[in-house]
Amino acid sequence: MSKTVNKLTLSVTETAALLGVSRPTVYTLIRREDFPAFKVGSRTLIPYSGLVAWVEKQSAPADVAASTEAEDENPVHGFDNPQRQCNTLAVCRQGGRYEPDSV
Repeated sequence: MSKTVNKLTLSVTETAALLGVSRPTVYTLIRREDFPAFKVGSRTLIPYSGLVAWVEKQSAPADVAASTEAEDENPVHGFDNPQRQCNTLAVCRQGGRYEPDSV
């Protein structure tokens, strides 16, 4: 009879495989405040239950009224309009706009 032990944490490589993204993408996610990760020595570990909760939170439908108000106040993420797209994720988080250089 063999014992089955469920892992409590995942490595960066395991997390990347589970999410279907690259390892550099996982390292980018780790820098986010809302992403569950911690260090043990030099290893970065992601708790499985925290990752599942984080994914569910990301895929949860946002409140339509709140998102409509936010768009009216600061229409930054205009993916239909390339002149309004953010140039980096960091700028997007800060509510910045992409300002193309004059030619």
